[in-house]
Formats: sequence, structure tokens, C-alpha cells
Amino acid sequence: MDLKKRHFKLKFKFRLFLSVAGIFLFIALFVSLLFSMTSLKNAKDNDYRGSVMVLERISSQIASLYEQMDVAATSITKNSTLRGTVLNLNIRDSQLTQQQMMEELEKTRTIQKTLINMMFSPIISNVLLYNRNLDYFYYTGLYLHDEGLLKRALSSDRSFEKLMEARYDQLYLGPHLSPWSGDDKVVLSAIRNFSDITTTQDTLVEIQVPYAHLDSICRQESFGDEKEIVILDSGCRQIYPYEETVTVLPPETIDHIVAQFRDGVPDFYSDEYAYYGSSILNNRFHVLLVSNQSTLAQYRKQNATNTLLAVILILTTTCAIIFVIISIVSKPLNQMIRYINALSLDQDAPLNLSSDFLDEFELINSSFNQMLVKLKDSIKEVYEAQIRESNANLAALQAQINPHFLYNALNSISAASEIYGSEVTSRMCQQFSSMMRYITSSSPEAKLTEEIRHTRNYLDFMKISYDGSFDYTVDAPLETANLFLPRLTIEPLVENCFKHGFRECLPPWHITISCAIEGASWFIRIADNGSGFSPEALSDFQEFKDAYGSRKTADLYRDLEIDGLGLKNIYGRLFLYFNGNVDMYIENGGSRALCVSRPDNQNSPGGCLITIRGEITHD
Repeated sequence: MDLKKRHFKLKFKFRLFLSVAGIFLFIALFVSLLFSMTSLKNAKDNDYRGSVMVLERISSQIASLYEQMDVAATSITKNSTLRGTVLNLNIRDSQLTQQQMMEELEKTRTIQKTLINMMFSPIISNVLLYNRNLDYFYYTGLYLHDEGLLKRALSSDRSFEKLMEARYDQLYLGPHLSPWSGDDKVVLSAIRNFSDITTTQDTLVEIQVPYAHLDSICRQESFGDEKEIVILDSGCRQIYPYEETVTVLPPETIDHIVAQFRDGVPDFYSDEYAYYGSSILNNRFHVLLVSNQSTLAQYRKQNATNTLLAVILILTTTCAIIFVIISIVSKPLNQMIRYINALSLDQDAPLNLSSDFLDEFELINSSFNQMLVKLKDSIKEVYEAQIRESNANLAALQAQINPHFLYNALNSISAASEIYGSEVTSRMCQQFSSMMRYITSSSPEAKLTEEIRHTRNYLDFMKISYDGSFDYTVDAPLETANLFLPRLTIEPLVENCFKHGFRECLPPWHITISCAIEGASWFIRIADNGSGFSPEALSDFQEFKDAYGSRKTADLYRDLEIDGLGLKNIYGRLFLYFNGNVDMYIENGGSRALCVSRPDNQNSPGGCLITIRGEITHD
């Protein structure tokens, strides 16, 4: 038998080990594969989003660069003084008198001044105004040395024809050598003409910006050796980089990308390369962000290697830990079975096991089921005991509130009998009898309509006592009628107004009771125009609330003496009845009566608002 048990234990231990290790191996492989695929997808998505954002930003900056140039050119062509001067230049005679030469000099000054005013942007290097047909040329900005070169460049200039062919108001030129300087200055240009009048439409205004501004926009430090900007003109010819090759990809790959883009493929992604394109300035320029994907491929390879090594390491470590744990757990297995049996079995009916019943886990399951039944019985007993204790506490609080109301009512009847006589006293006794039937009901709860009816009786009862010194209003909409709450919740709060709020203030007094349902909550608000609560009383009540939820209910009602019933008693009964899902707020403020015994209250807020708030439940 011992040999059989030993053989079983070894077999069970390794079987459990292989089962757990196999499950963990499957989970680890699945998670690692999912992790790798997710990582690669995230890397691709992040690269795509990042590339698109960078491309949009660069395209926007390039467009903004040309727009600044166009604004300057437009400002010149729309300048009324300059337009008049240009018109006079275009219709002048070839033979000039001395007076006309002086006027020509003044026109030159006017033109130079206007052009200089357009040098408002630090990016503009030259502002040119010229007419090839009439052979005049004005400029400001970078100094142009060779006048012969200017003449030759002016005679061969075809900007006006290009502007007419483009059928746009303006002509945008990509990076090109400036024909006016005679050196290797590469610039960008925006050209406009005075198109309003036929006489002046062949006079052109050209704004030049150094190529370096475009280069600074397109070259980003974050690109490294992986990404680069390529700009194509409307004919899909490369204009940037200017007279340079793209370094991140081979020339044949760049040619293939340009051909793809020309064929209507705006973006493309592969394991070798990727590009993303956008068009600016009415499709006259196309900006491409080309990317070498070798880095991502290297990252993918490195990620797969690292994941494989991590999985092997985790599997090896986990299998060793599982084996050690199973070895430790299997040793005290029989001891644990005997312990569970002793805990759950009835002494009069012990568990009888057959001699060949060797499945320890089934024994544990059987023993645990029996123990669970006993635990459920114990939990049920404890739960019922807690309910009985809670009901007893609620009944104790209810018992406190009833005599408290009784004492106050009898005092009111006694005082009224001395003032009004038997007839009024008899009517008060009848009202008191009706109220006593309500408060002595065996049910600890009541509908809101019943509580409001009882409170109205009490207020009518007190009207007799105070001979019309106060009035009241009650607002309880129909939808609040079936709200249940502990009996004698509202009336003690109203009674508190007479006991404390009106004691130090002259009439007229007023009490407002309003009930409402707002969203998923219900509210009961009692407001008066009395003297309000002192800061000490408000602080004391708040401390009571804060401590109430953290103490055992069995000890709570013992702290609520009859002389101090009022607010604490009501909050305690509400807390027990609604199982803590209720709150009660007290605020000073609003209008108040004239305080006569405490003059310091004349400068303090008067009146009091008590709000009870609870959540609507659907049983």
C-alpha cells in the first residue's frame, strides 16, 4: 500500500507539473506572439501618425513661406500711389525734357520707397519691379552689382509669359538660381503683375526669399538618416533638394516613388521604404516625406529576438518555481485533508472513505463542500443576528422620539389652556389625539404623504399656541407621495424651529417645507427665518456625522439622550433605515426675524435650511 501511494504521489506531482507547465507555455507563447504583433503594429501606426503630422507641419510652413511672399507682392501691386507711378512710366515718351527727368527721378524715389516698405519680413532678400518691354528695372534688398547682367537678364526674362500660361494671379517659382545676381544664389520667388489695366499688366513685381529658409524647414534633426523631404513641382519634377540627391534611399527607389506618386498613389508603405505625400498652393507643389524602413525592420528583428529570449527565460524560471511549489504543496496534502475533515464533518457522522479512494483533490472537494454548507449556515445566523440588532437599534431610536414629542405637546396644551380656555384646549386635545395615533403606530416607517399630513396637524396645533405669529407653506409634489422614510422625520425638524430657531427672534415667523425628486435623488428641505444655528452647533453636528459611519451601530443610539434628540436622533434613524445611503445638510443664511436676545446676531446670517438627500432605489 505504501508503494502504491508513493507511485501515485510521484505520478500526480509530475502530472500536475506537466499540466500547469503546458498551460503556462501556451499562454506565454500566445501572449508573446500577441505582444510582438501588437508592438509591430503600434510601431507602424506611430510611424504613420508621426510622419503624417510632420508632413502636414512642413507643408503648412512651406505654404506659409510662399504666402508671406505673395502678401508682399500683392501689397505692392495694390498700392494706389505706386500703381499711378507705374502707369505714368508705361506711357511716358522716349525723349524727356529736364522737367520730365526731374519727375522721373521723383518716380524712382517713390518706387524705391514703396519697395523698401515691403521689406517688412526678415525672410525677404529682394523686392524687384521691372518691365521687360519698356526696359526698366527697380529693386531693393541685396545689392545687384552687374548692370550689364541685369540688362541681359531683363531682355531674356519670360516670367510674364509663364504668368499668363499658368492662368493664376501669381506665379510661384521653386528653388532656382537668381537670374539677376550673377552668382550661385538659390532663391524662391513669388511674382505678380499689375493686372488691373492692360497698360500695366506686363510690369511685374517679384519677391525673393533665400533657399536657406526652405532648407531649414525641410531638414529636421529628428529625421536622422531615415527620413527626408522631397518637393516636386506640378509636373512631378524634383525641385528639392536643389541639385542634390536624396540620401536616405537609392536613386532608383526615389524614381520609383515619383512614378508611383505621378500615377495617383498618394502614400505607400512597405518593409523597404515608405512615403507620404501632400499638395500645397493649388497643387503647384507636392511635398513627399520618404522613409527608409530598414530601421523598422531592424527593430522588428531585434524585438523578435528579445521576445524569444524573454519567453525562454520566463518559461525556465516559471517551470522551476512551479515544480518547487508543487513539491512543497504535495507533501502536506493529506494533512490538509484531515484538517478540512475535522473542521467540516459532524462528530456523530464521520466521513467513511474506502481504502482505494486515492484521489486527494476529490477528497478536498468533498470536504470543502461540507465545510461550505456549515459556513453558509453560520453566515446566515450572523446576518439574521445583525438584522435583529439593527431593528432593535431603530426601535430604540423611535422610542426616544415618541416621548420627546409627547412632552413638548403636553407643554403646549397646558400653556394654551391658561390663555384660551377650555374650547381651544379641547380642539388642541383632539388634534393631539390624532397626532398620537400617528406616532404610536407599530410601523417604524411611513409614506411621505402621511408624514406631511402629521406635520400639518402639528403646525396647525402650534398656530393655536402662538396665536397666528407664524405661517407655513408645504410643497410636496405628487411624484414624492410614495417615498418611504422613518416615521417622525419631518415633524421633529419643524418642532426644532420653535424650540431653537424662533426662541430668540421676534415674529412674524415662517416655515417652508419642500419635497422634490431631482434625477436619481430625492430631497426634503425645511427652511425657517429664525436665528439659525451657532457655528459650534453646526461643527458639533458635522463631527457627529463624520464619526457615525465609522462606529458600530450598537453603540450609536446610546449617545442620543432625550434632551439632545433633535438632529442627531433623526440622522441616526435615517442612517439605519437607509443603510447609510442618505445625507443631511444644515446651512445658515437667508432672511431672518429680528433677534432680540442676541444683538450680535444682527451682523450674522439668519435663518436655517436643513436638507435631507437620498438615492431613489427600485426594489
